[in-house]
Amino acid sequence: MFRKILCAAFVASSFTGISAAQGLEAFRAPNDLESSYVGVAAALNAPALCKRISPAALNRVRKPALTRSLCFYHVALAAGEEELCADVVAVPTDTGMMAWLDPQRCRRQVQALENVQRPKTPPSNLDVFFPAIGYDANVAGANGWQAFLDDQIADPKRSEKLRARLNSAPDFSSEKSATEGYSAAEAEHETNWVLGRALRLCVAGKSDAAQGKANGKS
Repeated sequence: MFRKILCAAFVASSFTGISAAQGLEAFRAPNDLESSYVGVAAALNAPALCKRISPAALNRVRKPALTRSLCFYHVALAAGEEELCADVVAVPTDTGMMAWLDPQRCRRQVQALENVQRPKTPPSNLDVFFPAIGYDANVAGANGWQAFLDDQIADPKRSEKLRARLNSAPDFSSEKSATEGYSAAEAEHETNWVLGRALRLCVAGKSDAAQGKANGKS
C-alpha cells in the first residue's frame, strides 16, 4: 500500500503542468500513403522515401512514434545501417505520451541484430502506394500487390525502374504542423493511458527502461 501511495505521488508530480491536450493536437495520424512508405522504404532500403513523410504524422497505437522516425528505424533494422538512427526523433515530451523510440534505442536494436537475420517490415496500403507512383491499378493481377512488389525487388531491371519512380511519390514533408490534429479527447485519453501505465509499472517495481532492455534481448 505504501508503495502505491509513493508511486501515485511520483507519477502525479511528473505530469504536473501538462494539460491533456497540450502538444498532441499539433500532430495527426499518418495518411495511407505515409503508412505505406514505412514498409516500402524498408523493403527497398530507400530512406529517401521516409523524408517524404510529414513531421506532423504520429502513430499512437500502443508504441507512440513519429511516423517519419518509425520509417527510418525500420530501414535501419532491415539494412543494418546504424547511421540512419540519427534521423530518428523521439516524440516530444509536451505531448504527454510515453515515447518508446529514440536514436539510442534504434542503435541498440540495430547492434543487437548484427549477427542474426534482419526482420522484414510487411508493407501496408500497397494498393494506394503503387497507383500513386504511376502504376496501373490492375497491374498487380490476381497475385496482389505484395507479390508484385516482391517480383520487382527480385528483378534488378524492374527494381531499378521502381526505385526511379519513388521520386514521384507524393511529398508531405512540407506539412510541418497538422491542420486537423488529434482532438482534445484523444489527447486526454492518451495522457490517462500513460499515467495509468506509469503507475502500474511503478507499483510492480518495473520501469520502461527495464522493459525496453528486456525487449531488446527478445
